[in-house]
Amino acid sequence: MAWALFDRDRLAHALGPWRALATIGAGALAFVLGWLWIIVLDTARTLRFTSASEALVYGPGLALFLASLLLWVWSIWQLFRDHVHGDHRLAAQRYRNRSAPRR
Repeated sequence: MAWALFDRDRLAHALGPWRALATIGAGALAFVLGWLWIIVLDTARTLRFTSASEALVYGPGLALFLASLLLWVWSIWQLFRDHVHGDHRLAAQRYRNRSAPRR
């Protein structure tokens, strides 16, 4: 299911010029997970429930923040290309032209 986010042709077929909304949502999820990671581990460290280092507390959270930033930049670029240049039409046509998987 998560790999469907990277199938740009399938998203163009399903969502049209709004296919970047899936990427925006994934970026928002990464941001929230990073924020929760930092809040929970920093609170646990402050209350002396764990002796985790600052690198363990802030490292993964900052990595998730960076991932969300990259996903948001990519989705803004994709929205621009879809609405101004109509790239979603070619991607949707590529998806329709794929051969059906054989069983």
